Amino acid sequence: MLQGNYAESSEAAARNAGSQIPGQGGDKTIAHEWVMDKVFGRWDKIHAENQANKEKAESPYLIGMWAYVMGSAHTAMGHIGPAETELSILREQITADGVNDSGVGPTPAGPCLKSRHARITR
Repeated sequence: MLQGNYAESSEAAARNAGSQIPGQGGDKTIAHEWVMDKVFGRWDKIHAENQANKEKAESPYLIGMWAYVMGSAHTAMGHIGPAETELSILREQITADGVNDSGVGPTPAGPCLKSRHARITR
């Protein structure tokens, strides 16, 4: 994910995410597409797809990961208030009921979200 070019990475992430159903074993694959946009700094794209991706975020893991990506986009664009709102959403999802129930194995979703939280609160 962290190497190569945006076009190839985007195509691969979209292809993999498109074959997954939220909450049914592929949540990490769905989130990968969002994180890939973050890694490549596609802040306008992230903002443009906010509503659609919020609707895909049906599990605590996906809600938290989208908050992480959206919060990063807000921060990069200087929108500190909205970024803090996304940070609060991420923080809530770390301990949300069912956080470890969806398909994010082998690592439980709670610790994955906690590591994202730690990255942005240093």
